[in-house]
Amino acid sequence: MTTTDAFLADCRARLAFDLLANTWNPVVLWALRDGPRRPVELRERIGGISSKVLTETLRRLRYNGLVTRRTPPDTPSAVEYGLTPLGRTLLTPIGAFGAWAFEHGDEVMAAQEAACRPTATEHHSPSRSPATGPHHM
Repeated sequence: MTTTDAFLADCRARLAFDLLANTWNPVVLWALRDGPRRPVELRERIGGISSKVLTETLRRLRYNGLVTRRTPPDTPSAVEYGLTPLGRTLLTPIGAFGAWAFEHGDEVMAAQEAACRPTATEHHSPSRSPATGPHHM
């Protein structure tokens, strides 16, 4: 039976949120949506990810059963990564989250900018930084 607090109490829900909390996990999964890729192809497709971070991300995704690693028969010295059936099940939520970000990203960035602007009280209290102000967690 699922309760309204399932996301708070269920460690499986936390596991799922943790999988998407790492910036590169959903990005790499999304980059693999059209089929297996070699690491160099993934780096070109993604942009902004180092070889080391890509390798760590692929290992983490393999560990969680979301990605497979194989050697293509035509090039035995190379490896390629692809989505497992379990990894494919995350494409829909990743796509939905991406659509949400596209629709509401400007609002989030505006809120961040507003939070970084000093308030009238902070102008008169130079020892208080935005990170330590009363309205920040």
